[in-house]
Order: sequence, then C-alpha cells, then structure tokens
Amino acid sequence: MLGLPRRIVARVQSRAAQVARKLDEPLGRLLYGNLSLLSNNRRGRRLLSRARADAVPAPEHEAVRSFEHDGALPFDGRHDAAVLAKVIEAYRRAIVDPSRYEVVESADAKKAGVPGACHALSREQVPELELLLSDAVRGFLRAFYGGDFAVRYAGARRTFHVPETVASSYDIYSKNWHCDAEPCDRIKLFVLLNDATIAHGPLHIVTRRGTRRLLRRGFKNRLDYGMEEREILESPDLVRMVGPAGTTFFASVTQCLHRAGVPAEAMHRDIVEFQFGLD
Repeated sequence: MLGLPRRIVARVQSRAAQVARKLDEPLGRLLYGNLSLLSNNRRGRRLLSRARADAVPAPEHEAVRSFEHDGALPFDGRHDAAVLAKVIEAYRRAIVDPSRYEVVESADAKKAGVPGACHALSREQVPELELLLSDAVRGFLRAFYGGDFAVRYAGARRTFHVPETVASSYDIYSKNWHCDAEPCDRIKLFVLLNDATIAHGPLHIVTRRGTRRLLRRGFKNRLDYGMEEREILESPDLVRMVGPAGTTFFASVTQCLHRAGVPAEAMHRDIVEFQFGLD
C-alpha cells in the first residue's frame, strides 16, 4: 500500500481484520471439521509440525496413532495403586475444606442461583496431583509432541447435581456441546478420582470423525445445536468416560465435540484435569 495515506491504510487493515475474524469459525469448520477456529487450527498444527520436525526419530507409538485418528483415547496409565490412593486421599481432604477449594461460579450458575455446583482445586492446593503424570503418561506425551511439552494447567474438581429444570436452561459447568477455542496442539488428560457411572455425569466426547459428521449434518454451536440433542447422543462415535477410580483418558478437546454430564440427585463426580501444549 505504498503511497496511500496512513488513515486509508489503517482503514483497509482494520476491514481486513474484521473479515478475517468473521471467517475464522466457518473456515475452521469447513477445512478442519471442528469449531476451534481456523486460526487456532493453523497455529496448533504449525507448532506440532515444528516440534516433531526437530525431534530425534523414535519408534512409532500405537496409542499416539490411535489418538491422532480419534481424538479420544482411553489410556492405560498404569497408575501405581499406592500412588493413586495417595492422590485420592489428598484430594478428598482438600475438597471438603472450604479454606482450600474454590467455588466455581460461572455467569449461568449465578443466573440460575446454583453458584456452588462445582468446587475446584489447583495443583498448588493439591501438589499430589502431579503424581498422576506417570512414566507411561509422560512417554505418550513425548511421543505425541516429539519431545518436550508444557503442563499448562493441572487441577481437580467435584461436580454436583443440579435440578433438571436448571440444567436444561443454563450451561452451569460446560454441559453444552462445544469444542474449546484454543490452538489444537493443546490436549487434555482426565483421571477419575471416584468410580463413575452414567449417574455420576461423566465427560461425553464425540470422536474427530463423529464431530465432522455432526458439523456436516448441521450442528451449529453450544447455544443452538441446530439439531435434536438425541442425534448427538445416538452417535456411534460418542464415548463416555466411565469406570473405576484411576480411569485415564486423553482428549483433543479442540477438535472433538464434548460436554460434561450432569450428576444424578445426591451424586457427584470427582475428576483431575491436565492440559498440555507447546507454548
């Protein structure tokens, strides 16, 4: 734009940025089959490509290939029983101590009058959570990232029951179907801290293939699905995170539709969440 007045250049650049923001979601949906935005897909893939290109060649990792394909991987974390028991004991002491846990208060929770529907603990409050990053888990992560990675977040939470009349009207704790709008190099690891069944409101996730199919069939967004939720729940590509305490699960939450379940009355769900990435 050599020779043009600065105000015109600034106006053109501003307009171009507006167009890019407007196209970010639909192009991400079209080209990558998820709701994470075009910019997040491109940035995450660039980071992964560079990290893997610089990596020392290593044997292929079957679990990584499966995860790349599905975006949802039940993982044999091989947690030592004594280690798992230590983590659970530390968590259970902290989660009932009001001076240690944080009450999660989303905007919708406040509107619905249920601000205490979820209690959360950070890794600073329960440092024992780090023990769940076993050699097997770290080996998987090194294979996925091609080497070093960052632990961007580590925490645990207890999710409580909310009445159906509330749950059907408000997104209290990410119970609506969505993809996380972050760069796609970021993946999460979940570990159950109590035995979980459908009644405990488990994590629900649709594989990458299933997510692409639902988007092609008209899924819109977390506020307006554009279809009956029954169509999502009946997907053959839906996975629910249920099982005994210690069950471990990797999830590409930027590329897969997912949501938290709602615990039944008098039930709750205890879960650890780690997020990993390259930046």
